[in-house]
Amino acid sequence: DQILGNIRKGQSALRRIRCVVGGTWFGLSAVAAAVCEFMMPTQWMLPALWDNRILEFCRVFLAYTLFDARLLMSSLAPLGDDTRFMQLVLGTDIVMFAALRFNMIRGLGAHGWQAASWSERVMQTEYIAKAAVCMGVAAWAMTRRDPEAMNTWLWRHLAVYATITTFQALMSGLVMLTDGDQGMVVPIASAVPPGILLYLVLDQRLLYWTQSQLRRWVDTTGATSAAASIACAIGPGDPTMVLRQAKAQFRCVTLDCVAFEDVQDNTPNPELYSRSCAVTLGHCDAFVSHSWHDDAGPKWDALQAWRASFVQSHGREPTVWFDKLCIDQTNIERDLRCLPIYLGGWVILSGPSYMSRLWCIMELFFFIMMGGRLSSINLIPVANEGNEDDSLLTIVSSFKTFDAGACECFFEHDKERMLTVIQTSFGSLVAFNQRVSLLLRELSREVRCDMPRSSTLSSHSSSDGQASRQHDA
Repeated sequence: DQILGNIRKGQSALRRIRCVVGGTWFGLSAVAAAVCEFMMPTQWMLPALWDNRILEFCRVFLAYTLFDARLLMSSLAPLGDDTRFMQLVLGTDIVMFAALRFNMIRGLGAHGWQAASWSERVMQTEYIAKAAVCMGVAAWAMTRRDPEAMNTWLWRHLAVYATITTFQALMSGLVMLTDGDQGMVVPIASAVPPGILLYLVLDQRLLYWTQSQLRRWVDTTGATSAAASIACAIGPGDPTMVLRQAKAQFRCVTLDCVAFEDVQDNTPNPELYSRSCAVTLGHCDAFVSHSWHDDAGPKWDALQAWRASFVQSHGREPTVWFDKLCIDQTNIERDLRCLPIYLGGWVILSGPSYMSRLWCIMELFFFIMMGGRLSSINLIPVANEGNEDDSLLTIVSSFKTFDAGACECFFEHDKERMLTVIQTSFGSLVAFNQRVSLLLRELSREVRCDMPRSSTLSSHSSSDGQASRQHDA
């Protein structure tokens, strides 16, 4: 019931975030489009005023600003995983470009084209070509099936439009000078807004900050980004079905069935899956979280030290969830989708690289968001052999200087997926970093931090450790 409640809470929060963020930006985009359309028939009502170059600059600048703002704000409306909303935005852009160019061609007509100067013909041709290119890029973006790819091409579509428009405005100025027209007001005024748009698209820090401020307001209304991250990671669907799938897939293994050679590296070995067994969800002593980039020897020694302590306290072997043995290597994606539901008690083997692995951080974050208690975490520092002092300093420092953007995954696709979850739920990496940093400070204050004999600064109990590994191997 608690798991289902947390999932439903996350789905509700994610729906509210979608409605608030999408409705706000799409509404503002519609207002900008309406004002821009209103200006078109009225902008020539006072032609005498437009003889003033300052007023002419303001008119052109405002028209281009409103048009570009409409494009930008509608692109901010869909969350990073919402392909249907992104397709709606891209489709709207295609229709808008097509309608504008159709009206331009119809208004120009055959007589108007013949009467136009060569510079006017060049500019009209440029407008049509720009619309064709922008519609082509938008159509290409709509065909992307992967949410990350579609979102990337959505912003590339804006970058292409801004680049062509800026270049077109500058070239129009040169053509006007060639024709002997000294009025550079229109080209300059029409080049500034798309230039600003291009800067915002290429360097999105200001956009991320704006999104995070909107998300912060959404959080105050009860739709927390943290809860939404659970729903985003699990994906759409009935939470009851997701929980049923997690129950069917959940497995654990007793540590006496695990050998050092099994955890020495992360090379997939489907045969290891047979050593684990299906158990009731929640009936597992610990979820072992670790980084494959830390030294295997010290990690093994730390795990065996925790195992010995558990056997001494409970009189039996501990059952654990260990990724390499408990994930079906033939259907990894299915098991990872259920990962937020699997989490129970925790053993963290924190080596120097632990805080730099994005999966490790997301596991920890999901554990807390699903109702896990910090008091049920065993945090075990694991120092690399031969470099214990520096390793422990690196571990301590990594908890203070966390940055999700600097984290890595073994597969680049996994990193893109996790970053999409973060961007969708929190709006920016900065907001997520702040939340995780707060969690890490609480973790460092409240959890049990066990320092196994194998990780002491004086020595690594090398003889005992090597004997243990040889015996288990």
